Amino acid sequence: MIAMEEMAELTQVLSKLIRFGYTPDKDDRLIQEMGDVRLMIELLHDTFGVLTNDTYDAMMRKRNKLMKWSSLYE
Repeated sequence: MIAMEEMAELTQVLSKLIRFGYTPDKDDRLIQEMGDVRLMIELLHDTFGVLTNDTYDAMMRKRNKLMKWSSLYE
């Protein structure tokens, strides 16, 4: 439940950055929420016994799809 709440808080920060534009003074909130989500992901690894290598492999598969189908890696 806490992981979902932290992810929602990051979603809210990102939505506001898109809506109102990014400025460096907003870094602190973005960095804090990203850190919170990363911690929750580590705890999810521990809770469910998921290996970091497995999620790394999933990340690379997603990265490859994004490289092919999006402009994020241009």
